[in-house]
Amino acid sequence: MDNTGIETKKQTEEVRNLFLFEVGDELYAVDVEFVDRVMKIPPITPIPNSPSAILGIFHSRGKVILAIDIATRMGTPKVKPLSPSFLFVVQIQKDFFAILIDKPKNIVHIPAHEILLAGPLITAHTPPKYIEGVFMHVETPLQKQIKRSFLIVATTSTHVKNEAVKEIKRPVVLLNLKQLLNQEDLQQIFTSQES
Repeated sequence: MDNTGIETKKQTEEVRNLFLFEVGDELYAVDVEFVDRVMKIPPITPIPNSPSAILGIFHSRGKVILAIDIATRMGTPKVKPLSPSFLFVVQIQKDFFAILIDKPKNIVHIPAHEILLAGPLITAHTPPKYIEGVFMHVETPLQKQIKRSFLIVATTSTHVKNEAVKEIKRPVVLLNLKQLLNQEDLQQIFTSQES
């Protein structure tokens, strides 16, 4: 509160702490509170007759963890074959899941008002039930520039000491992790494959 006892917008605005990662050429985010750890992919034991989104299980820290191919789970088109190098482990209630990703990025702090509803361009590629929103993330020239994306990329230039420095604005899809890892949905995948 300021001297007058009125709370300013800056003090009351909610900020979301989000973990950014890449799958293919797209940028995604999840609430950091769910992320237990990021690690290199360990040996994964396949589960016989499991759906293609479920890659198998592995053990870590005394827990059995189910490894999931997030692109297949969401039904998003793949620009290139899945070649993940990393995964991040999440805990939803008592269950542990590993989400395979190409590249972990960083943790960002995004004001809630900057997270917008996903438009038809995004929902055409990712089921709306898995999307919580979309926001823009600015990358510096030292960070990876994307080659292909189904999302629109806006670029701007600024001049620093007579040298052009490009800032790349990339759209980030904020995923609804609880819905993506919904136990009933996952169980239904197994059941529908058995019939």
